[in-house]
Amino acid sequence: WVPEVSVVDLEQVVEALRAPVLFLASDGFWDLWSYQEVFEHIVCDGTPAEREEKAMAYMRLNQAKGQAEFGESADNMTGILVYFDRVAVGGDGSDGDGDGGADELGARGGDGAR
Repeated sequence: WVPEVSVVDLEQVVEALRAPVLFLASDGFWDLWSYQEVFEHIVCDGTPAEREEKAMAYMRLNQAKGQAEFGESADNMTGILVYFDRVAVGGDGSDGDGDGGADELGARGGDGAR
């Protein structure tokens, strides 16, 4: 078995995206949903609260769809959803904090760290 690895430079593609989002999911998700369906349910360029509600609504929908499809037999349906915030960038490509623009997309951990 050889893992599939993809590398994407987010700084290059984020400009073309309305609402940058990263969704990692187990095969249980992909057994039930197409990429387009997932995209339609999770993309949100609203406030953090609106994003959270959109994500939670999708998780509830996924749980119901999984229950209808699999019943009591469980399939692993784990997902990780990351929304990226756009942050104003200086003319030199940095974000003005001296770290070379490391947080231009504004991804944050649960503790607020970048």
